[in-house]
Amino acid sequence: MRRSADSRLPLLMMDGDGQVQWQVTAADKKPATDAVFEVRDLEFVRNDAGQDISGE
Repeated sequence: MRRSADSRLPLLMMDGDGQVQWQVTAADKKPATDAVFEVRDLEFVRNDAGQDISGE
């Protein structure tokens, strides 16, 4: 695993055979906007697991 001292992130991860499994190819250091943390769940199925379990 190689680390970027500047970003303090692992930039390349390899398996035991030396094959690349994951690699960072770009990084943006600008602050995240509030939109990054908005929940956007349109068109997803909503269910109430508690209600499903209670059998009501």
